Amino acid sequence: MLKIDLPTLFAILGTAHGLFFSLLLWLRPKKSFANKVFALLLIATSIRVAKNIVVHTSLIDPNIHYPIPFWRTAVNFGLIHQFAIGPLFFLYFLAQSNKQFQFNKRFYLHFLPYFLLLPTSTFLPWNFWVNGGLWTSYISILVYYLLAFYTFYHAFARKKLQLKNGDVGTSRRLRLLIIIVGILLLVYSPALFKYVGYIGGCVLYAVGVYVISAIILKENRQAKSLNKKYQTSSLRQEQISSLKNALEELIEKEKVYLDPQLTLQKLAGQLNVSPNHLSQLINSSYQQSYSDYINQLRIEEIKRLLKHPDHQHKTITSLAYDCGFNSISSFYTVFKKHTGMTPSEFRKL
Repeated sequence: MLKIDLPTLFAILGTAHGLFFSLLLWLRPKKSFANKVFALLLIATSIRVAKNIVVHTSLIDPNIHYPIPFWRTAVNFGLIHQFAIGPLFFLYFLAQSNKQFQFNKRFYLHFLPYFLLLPTSTFLPWNFWVNGGLWTSYISILVYYLLAFYTFYHAFARKKLQLKNGDVGTSRRLRLLIIIVGILLLVYSPALFKYVGYIGGCVLYAVGVYVISAIILKENRQAKSLNKKYQTSSLRQEQISSLKNALEELIEKEKVYLDPQLTLQKLAGQLNVSPNHLSQLINSSYQQSYSDYINQLRIEEIKRLLKHPDHQHKTITSLAYDCGFNSISSFYTVFKKHTGMTPSEFRKL
C-alpha cells in the first residue's frame, strides 16, 4: 500500500484543487480572457507540481516502482510545462493590467518551446534536462516573472489598473500572486531546494492555490451581492453611463473629494440624483463602496503632492488635511492599504 505522509496528502489535495478550480474558472458563464488564461496557468502549474509529487512518493516509499515508460513520461510532461508557466503568468498580468489589452497571435511564439517539446514527452532523454534544458526552463520562468512584475508596477504607478473600473481588488490579487510565485521561485532555486525537497514547493503551491481561490470566490460573492442589492433599482444602463460621466467631470474639474465634509448625500445633491442611485453607480462601475472610492481619489491626490517639488516643505499631516482627510490615523491606514507603504516611505522613493 502506498505510504503517504501529511505534507504529501496536503500537496495532493492542493494540486487537485488547482485543477478543479481551473475547471470552474473555464466553465463559468461570463468568463473573461484573463480568467481563461488564469485557468490555463493553474492547469500548467498543477501538472508541474504533480510531477514533483510523483517523484516524492517514490522517495518516501521504497516499495514503489513506477514502470520506466510512465516515469519518463511523467517527469518529461511535468518539466515541459515549465515552458508554459512563464508565458501564461506574463499574459495574465498583461490582460489584468490593461482593459484595452487584445491578444495578438504573435504571442503564441512565446509558447514555441512548449509546443515543440510536448510531443516528445514519452521519449525525451533525461540528458536533455541535465545538459541545459532544466536551467533554461527555470530561467524562462524567472524572465517572465520579472516581465509580469514590471507590467504590474508600471500599470500601478501610472494608475492603469484603475482602467479596470477602479478595481482595487485586482491590484491586491496581482500583488499576492507576485509574492506567492516569488516564494516558489526561491524554494525551487538550487540554493534552497536541497532543504525543502520535492514536497516543500508542492505544499506551498497548495497553500497559494487555496488562498487565491478563496479571494476570487469572495470577490464573486461580493459582486453577486451587489447585483442582488440593486436588481430592483430604477436606474437604467443609459442613466448609469450618463451619471458616471457627470461624476467623473465633477471629480476632475472641482475635485470635490478634497472636501473633508463630503458625504454620499452631499455629493448626490451636487449631481441631482438620489444617494441610492449614486451608491449603485459607484458599486457597479468601480466595484467600491462610496468611502473607498473617495479615499482612493484622496490617496492619488496626496501621492501626487508628496512627489511635487512645490510641496516638499509641507508636512505629511498638513497634506493629509489638504486632501480631505480629517483623521490622521485613518489616513495612514488607508494610505498603507492602497500603496503597501507609509507616506514617508513613498515620499523617499
